Amino acid sequence: MKNLSARLSHVAILTKSAENTAAFCKKSGHEIGPVEDFPDVGTREIYVGPFEQSGLLLLMQAIGPGPYRNAFEKRGPGLHHVAVDVDSIENYLNSLAGAGWLLHPESLHTMKHSKTIYLARPGIKALIEVQEVGEKSLAKAKELFISEVFVEGNQEQQKLMSSLRIPGLQLAQTNGAGVVIAGKGFSVDDLALV
Repeated sequence: MKNLSARLSHVAILTKSAENTAAFCKKSGHEIGPVEDFPDVGTREIYVGPFEQSGLLLLMQAIGPGPYRNAFEKRGPGLHHVAVDVDSIENYLNSLAGAGWLLHPESLHTMKHSKTIYLARPGIKALIEVQEVGEKSLAKAKELFISEVFVEGNQEQQKLMSSLRIPGLQLAQTNGAGVVIAGKGFSVDDLALV
């Protein structure tokens, strides 16, 4: 079987205020993208990090009805999803067969319209968004803005996380979800509540 490649695309945090968290990140010296509203899904979004890099931070704020407001009301602010780029969703899913990941029902819609699927598993406190970008795009080496991502889950799920083969993606040991940017660790909760 061909060696399958996957690369961290972004880490999405559902925040109380995307602008406040962006201002905090800017004070830390990080590049801030434009504020974008997406009324169709009810979000305000801001990327943090240099756009020539991969593994950016995506700040999301629920500003209208939709799945993100539902998630915010159910779970509050925090890690929403970790997005990865792959050359082929079909090949990537085949490589995960039997690992235990479940396909989120929304994937039936997003696969047709944007070559994106969502993986979920009870006990893992984030979705895994898988985006097909093609072999050429994936082959372009990009430096990672976020070098490590810690997702909440129990230790019995370590094998499940490892099956994704995403460098830097791992289960949080004790302190909850977090990210490492330029060698400095940040708690997702601290970022989400700014």
